[in-house]
Amino acid sequence: MDIETERKLSYCIAENFKASGYSHNFIDADENSYTMTFVSEDFFNIYKLETESGRLFLEEEYYSDTMENTPVILGNYYKDSYKVGDFYHNKYKVIGILKEGQKIINLAGERSKPVSVDSDVLFPVKSLSCMKQNHYEYPSSLIYSDDKAQLKAINDYAEKLGMYPFNFISLSGTKQLINHMSTQTAAPLIIISLIIITLAIFCLIQSAMLFIRRNLTELLIHRICGAKLSNILLRVSAGSFIVIFTSGVVASLIFRTVIAATGIAITGVAVLLITIIPFAVKLKRLSILSSIREGK
Repeated sequence: MDIETERKLSYCIAENFKASGYSHNFIDADENSYTMTFVSEDFFNIYKLETESGRLFLEEEYYSDTMENTPVILGNYYKDSYKVGDFYHNKYKVIGILKEGQKIINLAGERSKPVSVDSDVLFPVKSLSCMKQNHYEYPSSLIYSDDKAQLKAINDYAEKLGMYPFNFISLSGTKQLINHMSTQTAAPLIIISLIIITLAIFCLIQSAMLFIRRNLTELLIHRICGAKLSNILLRVSAGSFIVIFTSGVVASLIFRTVIAATGIAITGVAVLLITIIPFAVKLKRLSILSSIREGK
């Protein structure tokens, strides 16, 4: 299926249905070749993309009849080459840089797969007449129709163009597919993270218990000299709290969410409490002399 045929089909869909999604258009200029990815108005809501700097497209920036003064949003790959306010290829003003590592789903039925947007250059979709005039494919990966039977017209036209018929998926099915592919993408990272967290928990427990064993006598002497139990426990757990705080900061940078960092911090604090509470209870129940004797 050639590019021109895909364009014709996208125009037919846009003329007869409400269409959205994204479309890639390769531009072979004299000195520079690049790909323009036109996105629909609901694109960012569907895929939950966010900018690292700058902003997303405004409502009034979609469906323009001209390519003049067109804003662009660049993938994170370009962050060292362009800043917000620069002009991409001296033509299109950069209004935003996407966060690193974000992905969209290339909707192709069973062959659907996550695709990185780090190297994409996003343009707001133009009016159909403007897209036709400039020979750009119209975004039509998502088609809105109240009656699935109406979609037969698309397959009829595809047949005239010599294309294979499409197997359309409902909106709910599309959402399930996107969620499923997103989960598959995140699963390896989650598994690796859980393994690291489990090993870190064992190290944290071992470290706290080792510190208590080695410094039990000294801690009891502090107790004799009038130190509060809370102060002793704070000394025992201070190092672990630093480790937990650092882990939370690292998690927030890796997962780009406060929820992950909070979960790791809560888990670390819970493990620490489980480790030192038996020591606190034992220290409180035993007489000071017998505790010192046991420590020796």
